[in-house]
Amino acid sequence: MSDMSEVKKFLRLPVVIEVTGRSRSTILRGAKDGSFPSPVHIGPRAIAWDSTEVAAWQQKCIATSKGEN
Repeated sequence: MSDMSEVKKFLRLPVVIEVTGRSRSTILRGAKDGSFPSPVHIGPRAIAWDSTEVAAWQQKCIATSKGEN
C-alpha cells in the first residue's frame, strides 16, 4: 500500500465555498470554464474537489495578485 501522506482528501462543495470565499455558482462556473479545478464524482450524485488542487488554485491566486506570475 502507498504511503498515507499521499492520500488525497476530498472537499465537498460547502467546504470549498468556505475555504475559497466564492459562491456555489462561481465555483461551478469556474470548474466548467477551466478557471477553477474540476470536481470528481465520488458517488452517483456526489461530487467533491481534490484538496491539493484547490490549494494550488489558492496559491496561484495569491501569486497572481502579488504579480508573481
